[in-house]
Amino acid sequence: MKSRSGWGGVAHFSMDSARVAENGMGGMTFGDFAVLVRLHALVAPVAEALTRLGLPVQVVRKPTVFQSGPGRELLDALDRLPREHKQRKAADALADFAAAIPPEKSHWPMGEAWSILVDLAGKTEEDLVGLMDRLRLRVDADIYNRTAEKVTVSSIHAAKGLEFPVVFLAGCEDGILPYIPPRADEPEDIAEERRLLYVAMTRAERVLYLTSASKRRLFGKTLNRGPSRFLEAVAPGALERIGRGRPGRRRPRERQLEFKFE
Repeated sequence: MKSRSGWGGVAHFSMDSARVAENGMGGMTFGDFAVLVRLHALVAPVAEALTRLGLPVQVVRKPTVFQSGPGRELLDALDRLPREHKQRKAADALADFAAAIPPEKSHWPMGEAWSILVDLAGKTEEDLVGLMDRLRLRVDADIYNRTAEKVTVSSIHAAKGLEFPVVFLAGCEDGILPYIPPRADEPEDIAEERRLLYVAMTRAERVLYLTSASKRRLFGKTLNRGPSRFLEAVAPGALERIGRGRPGRRRPRERQLEFKFE
C-alpha cells in the first residue's frame, strides 16, 4: 500500500507525462526525466523533495569518496598492482584483486568506494588503468547509472555529456542562474553563466521545462528574485508559459523550437 505522499508524487508525474505525451512522447519511464540545477547546494533539497513525493531518484555525484580515508587507500593499493594486472579488463582485475585482499583490509569490499568501482567496471570493457584514470579525473557523468528507472537529479556541471528526453531546469532565477555570489551585485563571469544555461538546455532531447520560484531559502537567506535575465534572450514564441504565470499562447504540435541568444 502506497503512502499518501507516494500517490501524490506519482500523480504529479502522471500529469507531466500527459503533457509530454501531447508532444508524441508517450510511454516514458522515470529514467527519461532529469532535474538540473545550477548550484550543488540545490541538488540534495530537490532530491529529497522528489523522494518524499514517492518518486525513485538517483543523484549524479562526484566520486569524492576516493579523495581520502579507505577509498584513497583502496585506490593506492590498486595503483601498486603489477602493470600486466591493471591492463586486464577492469571487472576481471577487480575480481582477482578482491580474492587476494588481506584480512586486515576486509573493510574495503564493504565500503562505498568498492561499490562504485564494481558498478563502473561492470559497465565498461576498458582495462583497470583506464577506469582508474577516469576516477582521477573525477568525471561526474561516470557516476551515473543509465539503466536505472529513476528520475535523475544533477547539477548542470555534472550533467555535461548526458541527455534526457525530458529535462526540468529548476532555479531559473536571477542570483542562481546567473549565479550571483553572496555580497556581490553581479555574476563574476556573465558569459560563463550564459554558457551553462545553454549546456543545461541542450541536455533535453525533446521537452524542456524552465522553472523559477518567487521566493527561495538558500545559504541561510531568503531570496526574492525574478526569473533569470537570460530568458529574455530566448527566441520569441519558443516558450509556452504554464503554471501560475500569465497564460501564453500554446505552441503547435511537432514544431521545432529554436533557442537563440543575443
